[in-house]
Amino acid sequence: MEGFDDITPTYSSGHVAVDVAGNLVVWNLENEILKVIETGELLALNQTFGFCNVYVVCVESERKTLWKELANNMNSFSILWVIGDIPLQGMPFTWMNSGENAAWARLDNFLISLSFIQNFPYLKQWGLPRSLSDHNPIVLSDIKDDWGPRPFRFFNALLEDIYIMKDVMVGWKESAVFGSKSAILAAKIRGRKGE
Repeated sequence: MEGFDDITPTYSSGHVAVDVAGNLVVWNLENEILKVIETGELLALNQTFGFCNVYVVCVESERKTLWKELANNMNSFSILWVIGDIPLQGMPFTWMNSGENAAWARLDNFLISLSFIQNFPYLKQWGLPRSLSDHNPIVLSDIKDDWGPRPFRFFNALLEDIYIMKDVMVGWKESAVFGSKSAILAAKIRGRKGE
């Protein structure tokens, strides 16, 4: 794999390799359960964080055992953990089977601490295109999307309601707003909405 030639795994077993710098994890389907727990440091914040990658087959009893064991491991850390539905960008699902009865699911999630979320308020996960696996790779991103101010929208049906029109007329006459015509209109309507 290009760009990973100089990475030395910190954990390796069979078809599994993890590096704190690259956070690369690969497994084969013969492994029923894979857990890798690593810690690293976010250089920008000078804070320690935990990285945990979990793979388990879709058998409920095995999943329950895994989550109990993982919860016990997490209790050894003195931080609050949160599993949340971080918004997924790029695609609605993270897994797909290629069989006759095609199925899609969002199986992959991030398990993160509350302090991590507080340090990264724009946190999202991005689903990347699938390659060799039936899972899409996912990455965390903390980039704020700034599309500028929201466009002004008005529903013409409101003009047909006599009570709304009276209220708008009163507000229109009472408020003094300056700026472009569209800014004046938006400010005056917003002023009536707040009352």
